[in-house]
Amino acid sequence: MSEISTVDDEIKIEILGEEESHFGSKVEQKREPLQAQIETVTVDNYPQYFSNNPLTSEKKKDLEEGLLYLKVAVDPESGAKAGSIEVRRQHDNALSVEVSEDYQRRGVAGTLIRQAQSEHDNLHLLNFAGKAGESLYIKMGFKPEGGIDHFVWKREIQANAG
Repeated sequence: MSEISTVDDEIKIEILGEEESHFGSKVEQKREPLQAQIETVTVDNYPQYFSNNPLTSEKKKDLEEGLLYLKVAVDPESGAKAGSIEVRRQHDNALSVEVSEDYQRRGVAGTLIRQAQSEHDNLHLLNFAGKAGESLYIKMGFKPEGGIDHFVWKREIQANAG
């Protein structure tokens, strides 16, 4: 829901509701960890997890063809979506993580990233989460590479002694 008002010839726009989006976290202190359930998002269950974000034909095609890896973290008590992770395989495994504010600083992003790391050999991301994100990504084995706020993770493959 948006509200537009004018005050002294200045236009103010307020975005209200739970779908408000911003980069980084407003939550500064770590909180009680959440043991989230990880669910795979398919074309069939997409509306259950993303009711305010329609499934586009492009996203549907990418999910069906396996070009889009999409998982959600679900609060086991309430059944609410705590966060999601997306890996776009056709874009060199570009990763993005989003965690609802109510669930930030509870280990949800780390759980989602570990899940993606277990199913991919490399991941790339741009850090929009500020210092807290940078700290988490480095802790999870991502290394700064190239441009500002670009991080890369690669699975370490042990060579067989032979």
